[in-house]
Amino acid sequence: LHRVDRRQRQMCIRDSTKRLAEILVRDRYAKLPVCIVRPSIVSPAFKEPLPGWVDSLNGPPGIFLAAGKGVLRSLLVDPSSSIQAIPVDVCISGLIVMVKHIVTSERQPEIPVYNMTLHESRKITNEKMFKYARDLGRKYPCTAGMWYPDGSITQNVVVHALKIFFFQWLPAYFIDLVLFVFGQKRL
Repeated sequence: LHRVDRRQRQMCIRDSTKRLAEILVRDRYAKLPVCIVRPSIVSPAFKEPLPGWVDSLNGPPGIFLAAGKGVLRSLLVDPSSSIQAIPVDVCISGLIVMVKHIVTSERQPEIPVYNMTLHESRKITNEKMFKYARDLGRKYPCTAGMWYPDGSITQNVVVHALKIFFFQWLPAYFIDLVLFVFGQKRL
């Protein structure tokens, strides 16, 4: 319960800072050609500067890295739902097009707001995304992995909790114990 409260507080802070930024943009709309763009989850690059490029481990890249290193053993998600993500290079290209549109078109009475995501035909399910990530993890394994990258996704809370306990917590405590016994820095 404490985790949920902290997570909810973080989301409120994030949403309130986004809201403050949108208010600032709205207040400057009379003097500047501006718009509000709300991208969905921003994922690694599709093509530019090179496929898979990423400069942050927030969101999907962090999940994929944890799974690739064998640390993340179970995800509690609906396999049939689609992920609402957009590659960073597609997002930047969209921003450039929007800037051109805002500068060259007739000024609208209200500030334009754009929600940026992929078209339905380009979205893939969580199950397919997980399969692609697993295949890539086997083809290009991470160095210094904790465990073989073979996690799974499930919708069952009990099964997920058991997998977390047996395949994440117990191994982590065992590794910490071994490191403690040999006088090494623990994880």
